[in-house]
Amino acid sequence: MSSQAVINAPQKNATPPVPASALDNLAARFRPNGLFLAMLNTEGAITYHDSAAGVFFLRYVLPLLQYPDAATDAIRAKAKALSTAGSVAVWNDLPGVTIAAFPYLEKRTQLGVLLIAGKDNSFSLSEDVLRVCGRLGLDGTWLEQQANELTAFGEQAIQRQGRLAISMLRDQVRLNSLESELDSLSGQLAN
Repeated sequence: MSSQAVINAPQKNATPPVPASALDNLAARFRPNGLFLAMLNTEGAITYHDSAAGVFFLRYVLPLLQYPDAATDAIRAKAKALSTAGSVAVWNDLPGVTIAAFPYLEKRTQLGVLLIAGKDNSFSLSEDVLRVCGRLGLDGTWLEQQANELTAFGEQAIQRQGRLAISMLRDQVRLNSLESELDSLSGQLAN
């Protein structure tokens, strides 16, 4: 497990293009529905994840996203290839997990990719899931118990959640910029 910690260690300058407070607010709105929020930079490295998410996500999904293998390489390649049209893509590259992904754009430039992950409708202790459990040092029965507590999402359901996240993210970014302007104005008036 210690070698994994080195692989999974966050990069020092890996800051999300969206203020962390906005992402925390967004994650808090999706968490009760059994969803996990993460953001990738343009290279596919995780710059943000919901640290208050359930253990299924923190012990299974997050390490899968961070662990270098064919599935995460595919996700990174798909993240880089997302169009700047802003549409939601649905990925099923991780066993038992479905992901809605969309690019975060500013001035038509992609600055990152937001991921909304949920337990897939077809989650079971399949051979792929058990292989991942062995690699991550997880008990399959325990993981299945954690997964059973979550709502399952199919492609259409996760895509709807992704479209909702797009509009909510825009609102959160606007709110953060308005708060910054208000703080700046208050500081100027105080001086």
